[in-house]
Amino acid sequence: MRVSKADAVRNFLRLPISASSSIVARETVRSIRQLGRTPPGTTTTNDSRNFSRGLWYLLNRKNFMHVVRTLRNLVLYSTDPKYFEASELYAEHLKDVGKLIKEGPLQRQNLKIFDAGCNRGYLVEYILQPIERYIGMDLFEDIMITAKVRAPERFEQIGCSDYRFTQGDILDRDAYSELPKDNNVAVCTGVAGHFRPSEIIVLLENLSSILCNDENARIYLGFPVTNGRKEWTTTWTKDTVEGIDCWQKRSNYCDPYSFRCYNPDQLMAFIRNNGFEIDIENSDLESDRCLKSLHLCIKKTLVT
Repeated sequence: MRVSKADAVRNFLRLPISASSSIVARETVRSIRQLGRTPPGTTTTNDSRNFSRGLWYLLNRKNFMHVVRTLRNLVLYSTDPKYFEASELYAEHLKDVGKLIKEGPLQRQNLKIFDAGCNRGYLVEYILQPIERYIGMDLFEDIMITAKVRAPERFEQIGCSDYRFTQGDILDRDAYSELPKDNNVAVCTGVAGHFRPSEIIVLLENLSSILCNDENARIYLGFPVTNGRKEWTTTWTKDTVEGIDCWQKRSNYCDPYSFRCYNPDQLMAFIRNNGFEIDIENSDLESDRCLKSLHLCIKKTLVT
């Protein structure tokens, strides 16, 4: 479904009602200062200079939507209680990924991680073993900006000095062309619900292309899934996408996209039928979490 520019602007500008105007104003100023610290080599702690540099950055953007989205997200992520609630839920799923990697064949190796749909690199906080290198890719430039602003502190805490973030479409093979091919871990969690089953296979093929030839190299993939309980029927619509049953709804954060929770058994069968071997599966279908997830440890396949 196409979304008009006017609707998109209204969505991007929507801020939490619970945040007072003074808090929004304060966080907007702080966010512009953060942007001013983003360029490489910027070391000044002068707030006025950082604010001016950040404002200059925004004024030189050709895409107004990018400017609005950047500011909105920087402010929203600092003030919106719903975002904090969603972040806590996302953190629980990242803990599952960290445990799954620890249980897999790489448990005694340092990790070279490629994080597809990385957001701000939260994953590294839940990895339970040394990280030698981290590369994160996300579609949205504003997310990459805030990831880079907050990266030094996050990666210093885990003792990893080799890290970078890059903007790109994880479904586009060309986006992987400049990436190193010696990663031993590829992770994608939190975004696969936006993809159709055939796109998930494309993603797996792309991730296989940047893994090393170590027999222990693995892809860790997380999916939102449903056990078909009644709570889904009030806000979600039942559908079948490319032969796989799912519940879906429009996403609140990515306007043009639907968000799908798949039938886990059908989805795993689909992945296996397309040439991928699943080592480990881990789901929380019987938990009290409002959004259930299936996490898979998958062997790389030969990429043609």
